[in-house]
Amino acid sequence: ENKAHVANDEPHPEASSLHAELANKTSYTAILRNGIPSILNNAAAPTALLLNLAILSHASAFHSSSSSKDWMAAFAVVQSTISFVQGLFNFLLYVPMAQIAHSVGQGAGAREVQHRVQIALWTSVISGLVCTVFLCGSMLSAKGWICFVSTLFNEEHHDLDFSIRSGSSCVQNFEIGVVMKVMDVEEGVQILVATYLLGRIPSIFLVFVNRVCTGILVGKQRLRLVTGVNILTNVLDVLGNAFVLLYLKTGMLQAGMATSMATLVGVLIIFPLSIQGVGTKPTSESVSPVNDSLEIANESNHTADKTTTFSILEFWNSSKDMMIRSLLLQGAVYSLSIMASRLGSCQLSAHQVIVQLWGFISFCCDGFADVGTMIGGLLLGRSDSTELIRFTRRLCAIGLVMGMLFSAVLLIWKESIIS
Repeated sequence: ENKAHVANDEPHPEASSLHAELANKTSYTAILRNGIPSILNNAAAPTALLLNLAILSHASAFHSSSSSKDWMAAFAVVQSTISFVQGLFNFLLYVPMAQIAHSVGQGAGAREVQHRVQIALWTSVISGLVCTVFLCGSMLSAKGWICFVSTLFNEEHHDLDFSIRSGSSCVQNFEIGVVMKVMDVEEGVQILVATYLLGRIPSIFLVFVNRVCTGILVGKQRLRLVTGVNILTNVLDVLGNAFVLLYLKTGMLQAGMATSMATLVGVLIIFPLSIQGVGTKPTSESVSPVNDSLEIANESNHTADKTTTFSILEFWNSSKDMMIRSLLLQGAVYSLSIMASRLGSCQLSAHQVIVQLWGFISFCCDGFADVGTMIGGLLLGRSDSTELIRFTRRLCAIGLVMGMLFSAVLLIWKESIIS
């Protein structure tokens, strides 16, 4: 009996192996190894926006009817409004990421993971459709859109100069939306806003789907796959904008359409990947010893076929805190854009450059936050509080270093960045 008692007190060799493998995933080396692709993934979109803004500013020289600051101001109105609305739904990225990583860490059954994936996807589709309609209505009335679109596409010429002349009457004769009123957009910029937003409409909905698919795949520990797809999407976005604006010398409508087409390509790639392999079987990207140990723990606890009731209400309850946080953060940034727009197009254009630069730095730092969600979910699923605390402290230390590093770069190269 004494021997049996001693044997029972000893840690199970499989459990010890699992703990050791998870500990290896929380080392500074592992955090940096996972953080680099995560930074690339997060920084792809703000980098593309910065480049597109630069392309727009140069392309305006081909059109005599508007200036560079008007183009940049129109971009700022559309992009800041889209970012504000989409930012409120950041939980579509992080909640599925955390919940699915937690399920994988627990060794949950495939049916539970599949159910979580389905709820996240349906939430993104519904939210994307509602927000797309809202954003269109916030810029221009329904009658204004009908007049503008019919005038634009019923004529033989589709260059920007023509669209400004023919579409201005539609914008002026019908009531503008609440966003144009609040931001006090100048009359010459209003038509540019409507033109650019018309091309961007499909991308608004598609970004919602892309965001939740990204969260699902990162939750499944497929970070490098997500990074590759998102980098490809944003490279296509920049190349498309450069092609239609600098080579074809078209206008903001085509620039918006180029962004929408690039987003569509990304969704067509990432969506099928997010809905396949919904179980907890290891992927080629995952570290095999950890997954082997997860499968052993899964079998020993007889949880392979166990499902947990998971409803849309639970999904929203898990998301409400992050939505409040996003509302406060995005609301503060958007309020600054509103105040800048009331100062004039030139001030709004300068403000947008700073916002995009700040967004780039912010998303780079968020790369390590994604690593924290991905690995932290696994640790929570395994109830490994000791390793989780150690992992959190290491992330905080890396965050402080990143903050000081970016501050130094902005201070030292301030003049070069401005020029």
